[in-house]
Amino acid sequence: MKVLQVARDSAAERGGLRAGDDILTVNGEPLRDALDFLFATADEELVFEFHRAGAGSGRIEILRLPGEPLGVELAPDPIRRCSNRCLFCFIDQNPKGMRRSLYVKDEDYRHSLLYGNYLTLTNLRAWEIERILRQRISPLYVSVHATDAAIRRRLLGCRGDGEILATLRRLAAGGIEIHAQIVVVPGHNDGPILQQTLNDLEHLAAAIRSVAIVPVGLTRHREGLHP
Repeated sequence: MKVLQVARDSAAERGGLRAGDDILTVNGEPLRDALDFLFATADEELVFEFHRAGAGSGRIEILRLPGEPLGVELAPDPIRRCSNRCLFCFIDQNPKGMRRSLYVKDEDYRHSLLYGNYLTLTNLRAWEIERILRQRISPLYVSVHATDAAIRRRLLGCRGDGEILATLRRLAAGGIEIHAQIVVVPGHNDGPILQQTLNDLEHLAAAIRSVAIVPVGLTRHREGLHP
């Protein structure tokens, strides 16, 4: 993890961490991303292993007061991108010529925890589900849309099987709380399909913190998209 900045008079500066350092481990825990860093630096006594350009690897101890910020800004992690082709994708409906960040389709469970972004869970790998359960990455904001796998697959245009209930049940059993979202597309997941989805989610009520039913939003920028 690359350190971009170290705040003046912070615990990190007192301990000797500098901008440009690459943090390798914290208290012996290797780091994959900023989320690992947040979990690893929750303690007040920290041991950093790091690499510094021109100086090689090193080891420092950082002590901070209870509740004191560490004072480290890390380089941002690459964003996990969405590979679905949702019938109603609002990114696809943006006009041309706007800033590039408005065309980014994110599907990142880390951002779901940190920023409340909704995700479909279609790109989760087995080790990531295990990580979510082990680190209690909760709550997650999940775009359910439909619990019927075939209908969900059609709505999302996803490569997988569209199954969501089994994943939700596993997360719920592991103590993960869920904010669910249903974007209602007339003729696709409304009526009896919507009622089925709500019934299925009701069986997971202990883990479902909220269900947002959202009417599909359409713009005039839909050339080549689903009618």
